[in-house]
Amino acid sequence: MLHDGLEIKNTDMGFYIKEFEARGNGKKPARISFINGCNVIYGGSDNGKTTLFKLIDFILGKSSKDIILPPQGDGYTDFYLEIRDGDNVPYTLHRKNGENEINVKKTSLKDYDSVLDTEKYSSSSRAAQPISMYLLQLSKIHNVYLKNGSTKSLLYYSHIRHLFMVDEERMVTEKNSSFIPEFNYAIRELYKSIISYLVTGIDDKEYQPEEKASVRKTRLNGKRSEERRVGKEEYLLEEINKAKEKLNSLGDADYISITDKGFLDNTELQLKDFSIKLDELYEKKNKYKEDLERLLRLLKNQELFIGKLKGLLATYKQDLNRLNFVNSGFSMMSALGNVKCPLCGSDVAIESLMGTDSDVYEKAIEKEYANTCFKIKDIENLIASKEQDSQRTANKVGELNLELTRINNEIDEVKPNFSQLKHVFSVAQRNMEKKFKHQELERFINDKTAELQAFETLIKNCNSKSDSVEYFKEYMNQKLLDEIKKTLNAWKYECDGIQNVGFDDKAFDIMIDGRLRTSYGKGNRSVSTAAVMISLFDYIHEKGRAFSDVLILDSPLCTKYDNKIDVRANDEDALTPKGVIDSFAKYCNDKDWKYQIIILDNKITNDIKVDTLTNINLIEFGTAERYGLFYE
Repeated sequence: MLHDGLEIKNTDMGFYIKEFEARGNGKKPARISFINGCNVIYGGSDNGKTTLFKLIDFILGKSSKDIILPPQGDGYTDFYLEIRDGDNVPYTLHRKNGENEINVKKTSLKDYDSVLDTEKYSSSSRAAQPISMYLLQLSKIHNVYLKNGSTKSLLYYSHIRHLFMVDEERMVTEKNSSFIPEFNYAIRELYKSIISYLVTGIDDKEYQPEEKASVRKTRLNGKRSEERRVGKEEYLLEEINKAKEKLNSLGDADYISITDKGFLDNTELQLKDFSIKLDELYEKKNKYKEDLERLLRLLKNQELFIGKLKGLLATYKQDLNRLNFVNSGFSMMSALGNVKCPLCGSDVAIESLMGTDSDVYEKAIEKEYANTCFKIKDIENLIASKEQDSQRTANKVGELNLELTRINNEIDEVKPNFSQLKHVFSVAQRNMEKKFKHQELERFINDKTAELQAFETLIKNCNSKSDSVEYFKEYMNQKLLDEIKKTLNAWKYECDGIQNVGFDDKAFDIMIDGRLRTSYGKGNRSVSTAAVMISLFDYIHEKGRAFSDVLILDSPLCTKYDNKIDVRANDEDALTPKGVIDSFAKYCNDKDWKYQIIILDNKITNDIKVDTLTNINLIEFGTAERYGLFYE
């Protein structure tokens, strides 16, 4: 997207899961890869989905040091999790079954064994190096204090685990609120404080236990000047002013229409077409250049060979001239007849002086002459043939030169258009980014202004119950509740649609059309729990609160299903509302996820074809390719 990286919220405030791996001596590594978006792992029961949930929880510091594996997992002892922060920097966590120690290396899982630098953490929050604090820092959550009964305590990663890791039991429970993981009065207030902080952005730093209302009011009012200098109020004002300065520095952006994104998309497609065209032309050009170089080498070799043949032809012609000369001399001497001996004066025959019979000599010369003429003819024919080959090569060289000229001309025509369009796209892109920047800054200013006003209201209206939870009850406006309602209606939770979603202070949970969420059946409870969690995540990320960037839901559809038979009919209470499954799948596929979600369920669609869910990372357990989590 064109506006990636322009959001004011901390896009690097959390981490997402890249890969999981289980290893064991003599066992094939069991590996699952995830995307930073929507992931769905589905298939029949007892294939390892819940085990995967527990193992991820285990690696992230679940206090229990022993994981009971199914029979398929016998022999697997070591578990790894590669996570990536907002800058896509990899970290790999390793925990051995039966141990509290968690090893962390700043590397990808595939390079884990080759990296020596290891940081050691413990699953125990009481240890010197707790993994909980490490993960909290990686999520950019710092110095958050929460009311816990009559005291206040520092927020740990383990405190928010229940909000991003929701197991099957919590999905369907009727005992607890969707916001509170267990029915424990001792820490119930802590869980309330967590939700209050995430929704309001206000923690309990200023909470003082057992303090009278008048004292608390005086103290808080007395601290207002200090807060303006170094605290919450000053921070918010500073953030607002910084954003306003950035907004002013951008200049006017009202002239830019968001609908111009269509122009950008079309221009980007044209640029891609130009780029493909240029690539093709340069590829042809390079091929023709290679062919031309090859042909020029061939032509040179042909010309050298012809030159050698012509030299040989000249030699044979000289031999022919020599034979003609010899034959002429022999003929002249033969014409002399007999000659006088210079010693005795007697007649001497010319043949005796030449040392051979004239007929034999003549025949030898004629034979050599004929052979030489034959060789000259062969060489002349060969030269003519090679000259034809050379001419054909020369013609091809000419054709390639013409083709190269044509391609260069075409490149010269395309390049200016490409450069011009690239410039237009760059300008339009910058303008669009400027518009998005404007919008994000304006939204940020509005949110921070609302937060500042809310904080000032908190200070102003301080009383004996003036902690974050009490403020949350006042702050819990309809926006989050409307988001939950919108989500449930998108999933077709009720055939006629939900009319109202409210909040029950006592139960600390939502009400659907005037009825407490937990009063519905299992199927409805699991779906509504999923809707609450997803809507809460959407709300938190929209507000830019530092929090987890991973949400894992185990069996949100509560479908009892095996590979062959749907057995839900035996448990009416567990039935998922009709139409929810396909609506949920379409919602997950169409949604622009701002965080990572991992869904584990037995079934993901009814009537919708799975292969149409192109925006979801689908992993099916119970197939030939993937029997389950482990390899037997």
